[in-house]
Amino acid sequence: MSQGVLRVELKRADALELLAQDEVLRVAPVGRALLSSPELLQRGVLRRHLPGGVLWQPGDEGQSLLVVLSGLVRLYGRRDADLTEVDVAGKGDVLGENEVLSGQLRRSCAAVTPEGAEVLELPREALLVHGAVRPVLAQVLEPIQAARARRLDELSDFMNRW
Repeated sequence: MSQGVLRVELKRADALELLAQDEVLRVAPVGRALLSSPELLQRGVLRRHLPGGVLWQPGDEGQSLLVVLSGLVRLYGRRDADLTEVDVAGKGDVLGENEVLSGQLRRSCAAVTPEGAEVLELPREALLVHGAVRPVLAQVLEPIQAARARRLDELSDFMNRW
């Protein structure tokens, strides 16, 4: 008696394909910027973080940009002794823009995914041209960096009043 054989072909996930085929990711500002330079996506690594995962803590080493492909990531920043939620990043949002733009070697905030998330991690050196972040990406990342810094300052000021 012979038993049937089931053959399964595993296909490695392709970041370019993921961004190009997903409407939300394709039209997100960072998605558009990355799709305009597809060679960047070849350097990216797709990662899955389980619920309750800590992507990083303030002071951890890290110089990569993360694009959220699914799930949510909560960002917590510290001013003085206060740890405050600064932002929630969802599908099509980025994390790590501060370190990528500034060249800092240490993370400036905590990133936690209470429900799990899938991200595309891009190393900083892949995002550089002549030592600076590619202009098409810098135009997307600089306003995000400024808004998060402003939000952290506002929340810290509010907490210090109490």
